[in-house]
Amino acid sequence: MIDFTRSVGALDAAADRICGRFIQWQKAFKKNNGELLSFEEVKGLLGELCFLKMKMIPKYGVDVALKSWSGTEHTDQDFSCDDTWYEVKSTVSGSSSVKISSVEQLDTNQTGHLVIVTLDKTSEADASRLTLNSMYEMVLSSIPKGKDTKPEIIVRKYLFSQGFRYRKNVASMPGKPDIVLPKYRTCIFVNGCFWHLHEGCKYFVWPKSNSDFWEHKLRTNRDRDLKAYQSLQEEGWHVIVVWECELKKEKQKHTLDTIVDKIHSK
Repeated sequence: MIDFTRSVGALDAAADRICGRFIQWQKAFKKNNGELLSFEEVKGLLGELCFLKMKMIPKYGVDVALKSWSGTEHTDQDFSCDDTWYEVKSTVSGSSSVKISSVEQLDTNQTGHLVIVTLDKTSEADASRLTLNSMYEMVLSSIPKGKDTKPEIIVRKYLFSQGFRYRKNVASMPGKPDIVLPKYRTCIFVNGCFWHLHEGCKYFVWPKSNSDFWEHKLRTNRDRDLKAYQSLQEEGWHVIVVWECELKKEKQKHTLDTIVDKIHSK
């Protein structure tokens, strides 16, 4: 809670954020009469995770797919993108129907999709069986770990072509800089516009679902970045931040040349 409100200046705003987070926790951890998730709840969640992993991530990419998922918020549709939506219903083999909770799930002005995921029961001895834990691990494995991203590779290749030699992903330094040039006492961070909260960027859009979660997650990321930059500067390092959007084709050459100029200006 302290970290969640650390960057909030106004007392009222901090109180509102704490209350909102507490309510979200209540929803997420609410138990059903002291029992674990019911069979229907497990089936529904497993279907959503399967669809997220096997369809949404390959089609839209990790960022858009995760932002579009409603998660623990019981919205009318399970996945909502800018141009469409997906409502996922899980069933078992032999079943001829699915349950629609409310007319709002399908009655919208926006064209969407009703997705039916068919699951089969199996035994614990079945090595190919899917469980919530295994599906969670599969989804987690799809999320980039922050190393050797395309923007990082673009910057590194250009620097190498210009004669610079560097270390990469230096874990012993604050913030684990993507590129470190010891000779020039310079650190370079190549940041994704979404995960590092590039506000004002046309490529950054606040997620519509799980808004409290994403606001906390992204603002925490940003605050952690700022602390790392400050620590490095206090240690005498020159910090250069490069945003993913600055490496788009129309800006890439100018951005790369600017990086070189900043390194030499140190």
